[in-house]
Amino acid sequence: MEDSIPKLAEEIDMNILEAPKRFRLGGKADLVLRSQKTKNLKHVIEFKRGLGVSGIKKDAIRLAWICANSPEGHRAEKNFLVAVTHKPESFFENRTKDIEVWVEEEFGNDIKISFEPVDLSTLISTHEKGKGKKLFGGVWEFRYVG
Repeated sequence: MEDSIPKLAEEIDMNILEAPKRFRLGGKADLVLRSQKTKNLKHVIEFKRGLGVSGIKKDAIRLAWICANSPEGHRAEKNFLVAVTHKPESFFENRTKDIEVWVEEEFGNDIKISFEPVDLSTLISTHEKGKGKKLFGGVWEFRYVG
């Protein structure tokens, strides 16, 4: 599941050596999707169990950087951030606006972000702060549009 960002960068000839540390490219991605036949990198996916600004922002900026710096036409120009929490859908809408601002500050209009809500209301949170509340989730797609 997890895979090293430097290893992925080397695999697709993406230069991460001169990237500022704030993009956190020295660590691991939560999930890497690969082609079934060739095992080549397709997409990077990060997962979050909450919508805290710190974690979401770091992962959003890293995914956007990977999109913007992947070789032209490579599937890694599109990546995903997935979150599940007991917060309501309106909270996801606000966080989507935040993500759009953060990414635009770093990359201008080169990255398009779209959000798809996921209804998990049949599932109940076991987290101490949200115990017994219905869960809600969502997927943000980050796509390089240059």
